[in-house]
Amino acid sequence: MSEFQYIYAVEDDAGRRHYVGKTGDVKARLRHWRREFAFPIIVVLLERVTKDNWQERERYWIAYGRDAGWPLRNVDGGGRGNWEHTAEARVKISRKAVGRAVSQVTRNAVSARYLGVAKSRYQVQLCAAAQRGRANKRHIRLFGVVEFESYADAIRRTSWSRGYIKKHSIELN
Repeated sequence: MSEFQYIYAVEDDAGRRHYVGKTGDVKARLRHWRREFAFPIIVVLLERVTKDNWQERERYWIAYGRDAGWPLRNVDGGGRGNWEHTAEARVKISRKAVGRAVSQVTRNAVSARYLGVAKSRYQVQLCAAAQRGRANKRHIRLFGVVEFESYADAIRRTSWSRGYIKKHSIELN
């Protein structure tokens, strides 16, 4: 981390400021935010700070922006830097996400975003490990009546496709 940091705002072409943050690498942050926002943006440097006082100044600018009516997307008051959820928070988030329906529009957007992006060997190994044995661990109920030990069992006993079975079944565990 360099000796100086910068407090910046992400601004749209109409002058509305949407995010306040800190960085040591302004060009990298600009590249990051250009990918995140669906409209043209610029990064405005608000203040040069030291690594000792950046948290206080970031909190000040976020509070100032909110008081000034900026449509900020900051989720907290700032000054925390790069943080991670606790293990307990990750479990809560994961439980809440289970079974959440994802729209076809969202699925298409995610697919388009990663189309042609090669996975690292490590990512491939993680995906393979996550999928290993999953079909045998799922008990499903087809059409709300007939229960099967797994998708493979349902395919074997009905000769229907996996996609058709997934569309008309619910997982019991």
